Order: sequence, then structure tokens, then C-alpha cells
Amino acid sequence: MDPLPALLIALGIPLLLVVVSTLLLERQRERLPGVLARHSRRDALLWNTGVGLLIGLGLLRFLLGR
Repeated sequence: MDPLPALLIALGIPLLLVVVSTLLLERQRERLPGVLARHSRRDALLWNTGVGLLIGLGLLRFLLGR
């Protein structure tokens, strides 16, 4: 597999999911279910750290796999 499409898959899909889900949640902030409303009031540090690790590990795997 060519490296560029593999990199786009490894980094593009998680980034796309984060952007789309963030936009959808921001649009429906008033009507969130109870569990999501409770989490939306908390600091997003854990979520951001997890997404950063996912993207970073995907990039590391891509670079080491070359």
C-alpha cells in the first residue's frame, strides 16, 4: 500500500470523527441525554488526551511501519 493513503486513513478517520461529533454535540447541547449532559459540563482533558494519543500512536505506527 502506498504510504500517503495509509497516512490519510490512519490520521484522517479519527480527525474526521472528532470534528463531526464535536459539531453535532455543540449543535444539540440543550437536548443531550442525561449521561452526555453530565459529561459535557466536565473538563474535556481526558477526551482530548485520548484523541491525541490515538492520533499520535497512529502516526508513530505509520512512521515505524515504513
